[in-house]
Amino acid sequence: MIANVPEALASQLRAGSTAEVQATGPGTVISGKLSAVLPDVDLATRTLKARIELRNPGLALKPGMFVRVTFKQSAGEQAPVVPQEAVIATGKRTVVIVAGPMANTHRLTFSWGAKQAPMSK
Repeated sequence: MIANVPEALASQLRAGSTAEVQATGPGTVISGKLSAVLPDVDLATRTLKARIELRNPGLALKPGMFVRVTFKQSAGEQAPVVPQEAVIATGKRTVVIVAGPMANTHRLTFSWGAKQAPMSK
């Protein structure tokens, strides 16, 4: 399934994290795993799409259905996740451009961690 995640929260999500999905109203909670946060931002809603892999027992979830998703951080190293195409290799160093308040930007030196296409830590 695909969930829309607010842009401000997307950087906190990690591939492999547990996702708990519950349909609006009383219902069963279905657990799955976050497989990717897609790098495309919806400019109208300022959300990114998170791909969640889960089983759908009894076809409880239907296409277009509204659900509440809670992400549980997996234990381990905390690191920001960025799209690989956002990483700039200059030959001397590797950087990403970080947006700050008031539309200011600055360069941040970046070192590769775990890669899970198309995202990196």
